[in-house]
Amino acid sequence: MTRHFYFTRNFSLVFVLGFVGQILIFVGNVYLANVLGPSSFGILTYAQTMVLYFAVIADSGLQTIGTRRVAQPNEQAPVVLREILTLRMLLSFAVYALLIPFSLFIIPSAAEQSLTLVVGLSVFPLAFLLEWFFQGLERFAIVVVSRLVRGITYLGLLTLFVHTNTDAMRSAIVFVASYCLPTLILLWLSRRWHSAGGRKTVNLSLLVLALPIGLSALLNQVNFNFGTLAVGMFHTHVAVGEYSAANRIILFVESFIATNVVVVLLPLLSRKFKESTSNFTSLVRYLIRMALLVALPIGISVTLLAASLLHVLYPVGYDDAIPVFQISIWAAMIVLVRSIYDTCLIAIEKQRQFLASALIGAGINIALNVLLVPHYGISGAAYASVGTELSMFVYVFSVTSFHHLGDLLRDVAKPLASCAVMALFLLAFHLSLPLQIVIGVAVYGLALYLVGGLRELKFGGAL
Repeated sequence: MTRHFYFTRNFSLVFVLGFVGQILIFVGNVYLANVLGPSSFGILTYAQTMVLYFAVIADSGLQTIGTRRVAQPNEQAPVVLREILTLRMLLSFAVYALLIPFSLFIIPSAAEQSLTLVVGLSVFPLAFLLEWFFQGLERFAIVVVSRLVRGITYLGLLTLFVHTNTDAMRSAIVFVASYCLPTLILLWLSRRWHSAGGRKTVNLSLLVLALPIGLSALLNQVNFNFGTLAVGMFHTHVAVGEYSAANRIILFVESFIATNVVVVLLPLLSRKFKESTSNFTSLVRYLIRMALLVALPIGISVTLLAASLLHVLYPVGYDDAIPVFQISIWAAMIVLVRSIYDTCLIAIEKQRQFLASALIGAGINIALNVLLVPHYGISGAAYASVGTELSMFVYVFSVTSFHHLGDLLRDVAKPLASCAVMALFLLAFHLSLPLQIVIGVAVYGLALYLVGGLRELKFGGAL
């Protein structure tokens, strides 16, 4: 069987089954928003957002470096596994030791302190979660099973134990518990590599190599989550809950991109760059065309149908989240395209440019949130998110040579024209939401076929 077959199979497997796992997490978060209400949901979300920064520090880019090292030829997978696990274990203890005084002396609310300390316990199972290792081996079925198990565990425990707006602490415990079972499963599946890895060693050179990626990931958390913190600083917990209701949908999309698209592309692009520069460039251009074909219709259709979509997910209490959803969806669609450039920078070992992109984004995100959130509320945070992603896209586009501006504009033209036809149909016919979605997909597909856009789906290079 050809590499094209294996790539298509892996991509389909990760997309379909990975989507199922993450949709279970998403459904769990929607359930939480409805059960807890805007205020309690806002407090829980604020605590989870704070812990995310510490979790990124506990990883420090080691997962990405580990995936890349395992994927490259002539690397000893058991040795890499042992070294990465040892470093992540030590970092998780150090990070939680920092989280305790931070929670007690920096966070003012006792409820938020308790929730933060409980949610922070998630750094320990995360340190031993070996999805990165099986990604490097391109054993995506195992990765998908891990995510399915986590999704089933999370949603199942929530429905069993969280029933009222006073159950925020139970929600935090469920969040931590949902990582434990997939962690144990992957540790068991990796046992033969553990036994072949020799003694545990502390390889600080790996940590030094990973630090630019780790710092970039930390800065990316600013881009993804500082809006939540800014809303909490300038407004109420209710506003945090309303903003988070829409932003959780956006984070779900962005997380799906990061943990499914990039999971497949990093080992593939790392290998392809070593084999052939010309085939590498052809593959990157093809992937960007595919991303544009998907991003533009999703962005336009969600902008037009945002109110109907949110009312399905949140029947009561979240109407103020509608404009946030309409604006923020464009940040997620920019991420879809930008993630390909980001993955390329890591694959070709240009961590400095990757870090520079994150630095630019973090600086712009903080500045825009501080300027916009006090005056425009939760919509200001949404505008800040779009402005941030756009600035990061411009930078990574300018420092890569995979695409010229003329190529990008040509790639945008056909899907954009097809989207215009789709938008006219959606605006002309006020039907039920399912019918509007079906009509939108059908009209976009037909218009794309008529303008010759479907020919872009063919890839002539070697995988």
